[in-house]
Amino acid sequence: MRYGILNDIRPFDKKLLDQTVKRFSYLGLEHSSDNFEVFVPGLNVDEENTRRCIAQLGLDTGKFTVALLPGAEYGPAKSWPYRYPPTSPA
Repeated sequence: MRYGILNDIRPFDKKLLDQTVKRFSYLGLEHSSDNFEVFVPGLNVDEENTRRCIAQLGLDTGKFTVALLPGAEYGPAKSWPYRYPPTSPA
């Protein structure tokens, strides 16, 4: 029922489009594009900010550090429960 709405129908090639990222990237190309590269994201670390945070938090760089970030970006659905862990009686 969507064929009246679609104006750029693309054939699906399982061998060419073997990953979801490739399937979505392919939609932005011309029809004749069979060879394309998928952008691979990278992470740039601000070394000065890293040193400042380590010093401010008093972290031991000789040990592993784990950070839990329980906040949700889109409302409370994925948030950490409000009072978690429960506070212990004083």
